[in-house]
Amino acid sequence: MVEFAGRGGWKVCCFYEQGGSFGYLDHLISPSGDKIEPWRVAEADPLFDLRFWKPAEPTIH
Repeated sequence: MVEFAGRGGWKVCCFYEQGGSFGYLDHLISPSGDKIEPWRVAEADPLFDLRFWKPAEPTIH
């Protein structure tokens, strides 16, 4: 699990495969310390779409 600092005190926690490739967004931690797990919300919840988030592919310029 890799934890990244987000804006406004948020933390984004992602799972990466052993080879270093992105696996999935595991959970978020709000500035007040609440753990938000998109895998546990109902399909009607707006947070449901976080299940499909992934970082942008690196580009070579």
